[in-house]
Amino acid sequence: MTETIDILIVDEVLYLQEKLKTILLKEPRLQILGECQNESEALRMTREYQPHMVVMNSDMPSFNAIELIGNLLSIDPDLLIVMVFSTASKYYIKQAMEAGVREYIIKPFTGHQMIRTLINFYDLNEGNTDGSIEKEKIKEEEENKKQDDIESKVISIFGLKGGVGKSTIAVNLAVGLARKTSKRIAIVDLDLQAGDISLMMNLFPRRTITDLSKDMHLLDEEIIEEYMSVHSTGVRVLPAPISPEASEYINSIYIEKIIKVLTKVYDYIIIDTAPSFSDVNLTALDMSHKVIFVTTLDLPSMKNVKAGLQIMDKLDYPKEKIHLVLNRNQRDLGISIRNMEKTSGKKLLAKIPEDYETSIHAINKGEPFILKNPKMPIVKNFMGLVDFFI
Repeated sequence: MTETIDILIVDEVLYLQEKLKTILLKEPRLQILGECQNESEALRMTREYQPHMVVMNSDMPSFNAIELIGNLLSIDPDLLIVMVFSTASKYYIKQAMEAGVREYIIKPFTGHQMIRTLINFYDLNEGNTDGSIEKEKIKEEEENKKQDDIESKVISIFGLKGGVGKSTIAVNLAVGLARKTSKRIAIVDLDLQAGDISLMMNLFPRRTITDLSKDMHLLDEEIIEEYMSVHSTGVRVLPAPISPEASEYINSIYIEKIIKVLTKVYDYIIIDTAPSFSDVNLTALDMSHKVIFVTTLDLPSMKNVKAGLQIMDKLDYPKEKIHLVLNRNQRDLGISIRNMEKTSGKKLLAKIPEDYETSIHAINKGEPFILKNPKMPIVKNFMGLVDFFI
């Protein structure tokens, strides 16, 4: 018999108490142990009832919900906390996740959405994958969409200098491929200490690559889908850790397994790497069919490109695997493109023009610029890069 999930509701304004009573009665696995309206009640009932899960409203004016999360976890470190956000309060999701919340749902939600969220969250953490409603849904969808043979392409975006625009290229390449093909596209954010892919795509990830590392012994095509955040264009994202210190849980063995699983279900896997030749990055580069080496037109970047290409040559990477892309191209910087190609010994695959206003607006809004007017020079040039990989 499937285990019952014991739930404690914490909500000062009674929204969840009224909503969940009706919803949870429809699902025999979900049982409400109690309802609390303040911090002291929540702490007392957690100690007394020892629930599996706390479902908490984020909008509670009289006390600090983030502080309460820490206090609850001090009582029971294994307590599963689900937070319910309004549209107005969804910008606090990252703060809540850093405090210890590992799942959330945004109002308004349907009964089916809430039941599916709670059961999936519990089953995933308890290793009870057989009872997952969402897994069955994903499996059914995959069976309908699955191609007989997927010729997956792994493309890593690399650079040895921060700030050259790797993440911008990764996001827009993925979205561009999604627009021009009917293929399945995934992004893996491997900038483990400073990844911004989710931010640049206006995503609020429930789970990250750090959470996925805890399920490596179970990892398959179905499990990994649980950790992918979905962009409006259909691009799936495996987010970087929320906290930089969480990167220590990720190693090259995990990355190899993740990429192998992704190639079974995605046609393109775009990997945004950190600016280094770390073990994790080297694994991604080794497994990539193509590497986009991103640079800008300045002396430090030219030096790093030359050094990086020499290292890749010693690693026996085929020359046709590595492609040099110039980002933020503009005239009168004192260095010519001819000088860059001569110094690096490699021709440029693409030149993305400088457009500071468009790029910064896209980042701040979380809207990839490739979705803008196709006649804009930056969009037109970038679509040429996209076409190269189709």
